[in-house]
Amino acid sequence: MKNVNSLKKVEVINVVKERYGRKRFVRYKTGAELYDMSQSSFEDLAEEAGAKYKIGKMVLVNCEIFEEYLEMFRMGNKK
Repeated sequence: MKNVNSLKKVEVINVVKERYGRKRFVRYKTGAELYDMSQSSFEDLAEEAGAKYKIGKMVLVNCEIFEEYLEMFRMGNKK
């Protein structure tokens, strides 16, 4: 296992992805890219979902809570 203290930010993200499959918390910009939507839409949905965590000036979004909220908008197959 690599020493996390000696890695750059991008490398740390890649190590986390290798270990856990994906990141649990993301910033607004990354989340918007991940879910293929505008940043303002992602921010609004994260707020509605109650998935935001504020640490100092930084805001992180919990992807698990966000995805649970998104499931409420799932369109069922109507035949």
